[in-house]
Amino acid sequence: MPLLIIRMSYSTFLDIQHMYPFSDMEVLAGHDGLSAPILCGGVLDAPDSTKYVRAGEFVMTTGYIFMNNKDILMEIIQELHNRHAATLAIKMFRYIQDIPEECKELANKYGLPLIFVPSRFSWNDILNPLILNISMSSDDTTSFINIYSQLLRTTQKSQSVTALLNSASTILNYPITLANTETKSFLSYPAGFQCPLVLDDVFFREAVSSEHYLGDETALFYSGRNDAKINLLISTLHLEDYQMMIVWNAPGIENNGKLNMLIYAALLIRESIQDMRKKQKDLIHKKNFLLENLFAKDTHAAKEEAVSLQIDPWQRYTPILARFASSASPDYPDISIYNARVHNCFEQLFQKYNIHSCIGSDGIFRFLAPVNALWNTYHDVLIYSKQYGKRIQAVLQTAFPDQIIHILIGHPAQDWEDIPSKYQDILALMETLKDKTALYPPALLHIHDIGPSFLLLQPGIYDRLPDFYREYFSPLSQVDPSVQENILETLNTYIECGFNYREASRTLNVHHNTIRYRLEQFSDLTGLEITNQDDLLTILICLQYFHLKKKE
Repeated sequence: MPLLIIRMSYSTFLDIQHMYPFSDMEVLAGHDGLSAPILCGGVLDAPDSTKYVRAGEFVMTTGYIFMNNKDILMEIIQELHNRHAATLAIKMFRYIQDIPEECKELANKYGLPLIFVPSRFSWNDILNPLILNISMSSDDTTSFINIYSQLLRTTQKSQSVTALLNSASTILNYPITLANTETKSFLSYPAGFQCPLVLDDVFFREAVSSEHYLGDETALFYSGRNDAKINLLISTLHLEDYQMMIVWNAPGIENNGKLNMLIYAALLIRESIQDMRKKQKDLIHKKNFLLENLFAKDTHAAKEEAVSLQIDPWQRYTPILARFASSASPDYPDISIYNARVHNCFEQLFQKYNIHSCIGSDGIFRFLAPVNALWNTYHDVLIYSKQYGKRIQAVLQTAFPDQIIHILIGHPAQDWEDIPSKYQDILALMETLKDKTALYPPALLHIHDIGPSFLLLQPGIYDRLPDFYREYFSPLSQVDPSVQENILETLNTYIECGFNYREASRTLNVHHNTIRYRLEQFSDLTGLEITNQDDLLTILICLQYFHLKKKE
């Protein structure tokens, strides 16, 4: 690896050791040299790199070149002393597990600080703040260091690109826009920011003009607007959906300190976004593979990996399917796990709603929406699962505005192992309904809305009756058991008496208004109307199961 040299202004390790990330480092030896001036920084990872070390250099290394060889490290310490280097910072526990005592003694003799660097830091994590901390004027150093320190922590802690850019925009106090130079689509932070310029082809051509190039794929672009100049700091992004990051209202080159700070900040943000997107892409692909296996009934393998992919297998979930129905391109062949818009949808659904997503080779989207333990009745689950369905539909519709999107929501699974069964139910229903008109008429349909028809089509009906009964009659548990018994007895008698109030009142020896009141109470609790043909079939099935339970 070639030696990297960066020129700096005067500073010492004592000046920066209380600041992040240097505060997480430890001085192992050579304390007497901590006040030595630091003039530049470099990476030492080639055998002959010591001959290029400059006086006052903050030297960093992984230790690979002297791994398991104490004599080479002794020679390096000697050579760095001869060349008046400021420090030797070593990444520990990657190639080097400890520093031999003889090496520490030699470093103490020469006053060359040996600094322990945690392996979690990349060279960029160290070089950028090092440059920033000691290149500014003394009046501005503290504020710039604080800003950069906050930004560095934000990039490490943020779980999404949206969270990162929102925080970065707030910390820097500069608006930020991500731009797709081909589709002319944009994301701005803060969300309400209005771009003062028209971001068209002319803008993009001028923005990357060589006369504005500052280096490292970063350009400071000056744009005239109403006889005023707008300085834009522009960085290239290597992403499928966004190719440019624009920092608005940047300082000019005459304000060298602030501009340098913003350049380093922009580089850190750009690298963090690209690294985050790579990790998110890997996570989405692995999660897609896992969920496909889960829906294929491989619950054991899925459960073993779920936690590492941020899925809680002990959480209850409701399976949800989504499918495009377009007369122009019914199969929509470019929709797959490799589509950037699909990635964005999956990331947004997970970050906002904790919904896990995958898409199969058949073009069907599959989702797991969480079931809150505080939802006491099936009615609660029904209402909230429909809300999740609407959220999924809204996210997909925003990403694919030219498509008609159908959502089919299943019954909540009792546990992780029950998910494939509930998924198979809605998959079977989707296959049954897709021949009806355009897939199925409603844009959003819950399997509950089908009523008993789907139940009667399934094999092993008796095994499904307990869940069916809970689904439709569980709201009755809100009242006292004796009241529930009276309601069901009245309901059953009223049906057996040919839907005649007075005949039912004589059979039960109560006033006919009592019959009316109990039937109204039943409808209020369950939402089922005895006058509705489909509801009546549901009621009859549930009453039959209720009587079977009583006999047992």
